[in-house]
Amino acid sequence: MQNQNILEKEPVGKLLWRLSLPSIFAEIVNMLYSMIDRMFVGRSAEHGAAFLAALGVTVPVLYIVSAFAEWVGSGGGPYVAIAFGKKQEEEGREIFENCCTLLAVLAVFLTIIFWFFSENILRFLGAEGETLHFAGVYLRIYVLGTIFVLLSVGLVPFMVTQGQNRISMRNTCIGAISNVILDAVFVYFLKGGLVGAAIATVMSQGITAGLNLSFFLSPKSVLKWKFAKLDFKILFQPMCLGFTTFFMCVTESLVQSVYNKQLLLYGNADYVAAMSIVYSLSQIIINPVVGIGQGAQPIVSYNYGAGNTKRVFMTIQRSVLSCSIYALLCAGAMITGLEKIFALFTTDGEVIRIGVHGFSIFVIGKIMNGIQISIQDIFRHVGFVKTGIFNAAVRKFVLILPLALLLPKVGSIGVDGVFWAETIADVLAVFCAAASFFLVKSRLLSKMGENRGIRIME
Repeated sequence: MQNQNILEKEPVGKLLWRLSLPSIFAEIVNMLYSMIDRMFVGRSAEHGAAFLAALGVTVPVLYIVSAFAEWVGSGGGPYVAIAFGKKQEEEGREIFENCCTLLAVLAVFLTIIFWFFSENILRFLGAEGETLHFAGVYLRIYVLGTIFVLLSVGLVPFMVTQGQNRISMRNTCIGAISNVILDAVFVYFLKGGLVGAAIATVMSQGITAGLNLSFFLSPKSVLKWKFAKLDFKILFQPMCLGFTTFFMCVTESLVQSVYNKQLLLYGNADYVAAMSIVYSLSQIIINPVVGIGQGAQPIVSYNYGAGNTKRVFMTIQRSVLSCSIYALLCAGAMITGLEKIFALFTTDGEVIRIGVHGFSIFVIGKIMNGIQISIQDIFRHVGFVKTGIFNAAVRKFVLILPLALLLPKVGSIGVDGVFWAETIADVLAVFCAAASFFLVKSRLLSKMGENRGIRIME
């Protein structure tokens, strides 16, 4: 009740930053999981570039695992907040208990699929030869920790909904610090290479998952971890709402697989290794934007459910502005020292050269992508599912994929076309997202005016 009162009455600017800062920090720390792996294995004297290429090929699979966790969390979290905003606490608890069961079921399903079909999947993603071998070694170990990924990622929105961002941040931070220590032990001291990196990642994610689970079993949580018989009548609307995020993650996996194939076709494995680093660095810009969205989510969702128009739009304005300023400042700071940054990941001069060049193109789009993500999050917070999916589909299917396939064939652009594809798509997607928001604004006002909460498939 205290948290609900805060969401209703505390000044929006102060509240947004109080909720966002722990989420931003948690996103940055969570980002370190992949970056630390790349830093340790990429500087291996014998197979550094090959290890980086292997990690790059596994990225689409890792996105899919996270996508299912995001599907449950990003759909269930806002619905619990809306239910609490409408003073329907029991309904919120039922949603959470069904989501707990669904996370466990999905973990078993995904582990079986990716364990038995890992090599086929990696071949489909373009891996071959040495890259296929190393990627397969890493992936088979990683998928054993699927349950940890789902609990680490899928439970976070339910913590944020309760205003417990700091606990989420603490748990993620402990896991990331553990990953650094375990990577040093398994990769550096024990010379475990990719096997050591995979073991370190699974163990550290297990630590975060255990801490998250313990929170929902403690008196601090209003929502209690409990398995319920799956009721798809209860899950239908949250799953529809979370499908936007799921769709974005899965299509990102598709984009990554196309990138890898194009980079191998028009370049070589060094380009895949460089892209692996480029994508890690781009997350420094994007992940905090996601953190700001997580901070805005309980404020927007709760006050949308309560019909408080003023607080909803004040939160939206501050969220978009904050994302825009951060993306610009961060990109500007990074571009000044790219060679030194890339040298942290690899000693291979060719990979560094390709990466610096590619990121210099990429960074233009990432500035705009931060704005696009912040606007697109709004549709998810208030349940405008069709609008959210439309914007995600436009960016991936109408813009990125055609451009990635066609630009390398244009004149002498070649492999640079892969880097330019995302940048051009990111810029154009901002205008699409902004136009969509203004088109649905009147309907959003109408729904809040009726004070009937959320309706799916708007």
